[in-house]
Amino acid sequence: METHLWGTSRHRHVDELTEEVAICATKAGGASSMHFHRGKSNTFLVLSGRLAVDTEDGTRRVLGPHQSVTVAPRVRHRMVFLEPTEAIELYVAIPGSKIDTRDIVRLDEGWRPGERSISRSR
Repeated sequence: METHLWGTSRHRHVDELTEEVAICATKAGGASSMHFHRGKSNTFLVLSGRLAVDTEDGTRRVLGPHQSVTVAPRVRHRMVFLEPTEAIELYVAIPGSKIDTRDIVRLDEGWRPGERSISRSR
């Protein structure tokens, strides 16, 4: 289990070459770093709670239970947890490459629950 400013995640390989899954859990108000992945897409599926996925173009997708969104490789994005949330992240390697668990370029640190307003933080 990994501990982040915003909560925890557990990573598992579905297919050691092309797919990886993480289960994320957090309290309301935390946010991941603004980041991107060079060689994998990132799909978010909410199990419970609500989270927003903010992307570099200013788009915010608010997801509730059983809703998902996929962020393409190299697109800067951040998860903002609007409520206590449990979500699945699915990473899929781009064709011709393999999953690399170190494939994350962080542009900031994100924040802990209660450190910032979660309405529209950038």
